[in-house]
Amino acid sequence: MPRGGDRFVATVLFTDVVGSTELASELGDRRWNAVLGSYYDVARREVRRFHGREIDTAGDGFFAAFDAPNDGVRAATAIVESMWAKGVPIRAGLHAGECEIVGKKVGGIAVHIGARVAGLAGAGEVVVTSTVRDLAAGSALRFEPLGARELKGVPGEWNVFEVESASQRPDLPPLEELASASGDHPPWRRRWGLVAGIAAAVVAVAIAVPLLFLGGSKHPRTHATGTGGGPSSSGPATSPAATSPAQPTGPPVGAQSFDVKTGEVGTPIAIDGFTENSDPEGHTVTSGNGFVWVADFLGNAVYKINPSTGTVVAKLHVVYPSSIVVEGTNLWAASGYPGCTRCQLLRFDVTKNRQVQAIDLQICCGGMVVDQTSLWALGTIRLFRVDLGTGKVSSFDIGGHAITAGAGKVWVLDRALATLTPIDESSGRPGRAIPLPGSAPTLVTFAFDSLWVSDRADGIVTRFPVGGRGGTDTVHVGAGPAGMAAGAGALWVANADDGTVSKVDPFGATVDKSIPVGGRPTRLTVAFGRVWTTNVPQPA
Repeated sequence: MPRGGDRFVATVLFTDVVGSTELASELGDRRWNAVLGSYYDVARREVRRFHGREIDTAGDGFFAAFDAPNDGVRAATAIVESMWAKGVPIRAGLHAGECEIVGKKVGGIAVHIGARVAGLAGAGEVVVTSTVRDLAAGSALRFEPLGARELKGVPGEWNVFEVESASQRPDLPPLEELASASGDHPPWRRRWGLVAGIAAAVVAVAIAVPLLFLGGSKHPRTHATGTGGGPSSSGPATSPAATSPAQPTGPPVGAQSFDVKTGEVGTPIAIDGFTENSDPEGHTVTSGNGFVWVADFLGNAVYKINPSTGTVVAKLHVVYPSSIVVEGTNLWAASGYPGCTRCQLLRFDVTKNRQVQAIDLQICCGGMVVDQTSLWALGTIRLFRVDLGTGKVSSFDIGGHAITAGAGKVWVLDRALATLTPIDESSGRPGRAIPLPGSAPTLVTFAFDSLWVSDRADGIVTRFPVGGRGGTDTVHVGAGPAGMAAGAGALWVANADDGTVSKVDPFGATVDKSIPVGGRPTRLTVAFGRVWTTNVPQPA
């Protein structure tokens, strides 16, 4: 996969759920989300296993790329067969060719062809072009010719083939078995996109071709009914959110914290209505104005927690909140999901728990940071700056998936390109992009005069000293590092896949200790002498 440049050769993979609208209607929102969660868990696992990289997600569509065609085909087959065994029919399509980086999008005719080929596949089928078949010659893979087909929007006819290993299986198990096995509160995760939520997601789609090219029926995401209007309303009301002092069976669903000195874990905060979205970007947490704030992407809510009592004291209605930040008496939330609802930057008066402003900005799922007198909000194709004094909005032609600020610059991480780009805060001009190591650079934060980049696939955090203060350091943390925060003289890393938080010595670049918190900690913040994490059960 490229670290930069304009064009590169790759095998592109598209998958989606066959008959998704009907399945969603049959299962209902909660269990449909469980199906999506299982599907995205499997897809991400297999893409990592076969050395690929997730590019984006939208709805139930998944887009990944591979250096080797064999790896792409094997990943597709593994995804289809794993989900078939769970009672979920997936289809997949692959093509190999030259892709193009256009701005911050991955596009080109190869991407269009891959998406169209996936639309030819039936339930449980993996279909590839002759290009993929020819490049896989000599492998153990077997292909059955399907003949020449026309691809909408693509000139000429294309010979396509079905992967035989993906077509030989028993009948599809009943969906009811999957739903009942998930329980009444099934885990769910997005994407980078499905926040993909659908987070990573979850997403101003970072490709030049929409995933809707797959065709077939799609399930439009429905909005939870809140006590106020959507993000465009002048001020949604708030409502108390009930909490349960008792820990439910298994890990908590909501948030929890531990003492920064002793590591003693406190009583879990089980939030009523909190969705068990196990995607790392399905929830986020921050602190400010004397409270801890937790956003639930699928729950369409931001919860205000009293840190002294560990209780939820208010619930703000926000449609698909992907990022939140507190500045003074204002809470800013990135709201919306491309293709379902318009993306907006919302401002709440935290003293009244009421929305006071809504700005239409394409900032879904990119992250936000406050530095000096500006709020920086990142979208996948543009970066926005909001002057906190005047309210003036400026935009710049750069996008990405994660953002931080420090050393007089804003830093933008692009997961598809695996780069970190400095942005001049005065002019908005980008500097030279820094290539990032690892398989899947995920998040970035600035602390202790250094940039820290997490990599979920490799289980590492890399330190980049700013200003020529030495070389880079690699810190091996826990499994699936999903969030980072600095405080109390340490860098804290939430390891989603093993239920721990790593305390990193920022100067020695070593792990001091690992605190088991249980469940799936995804994001964290350090405040009030404690580390606060979002937490849901591990996926089944």
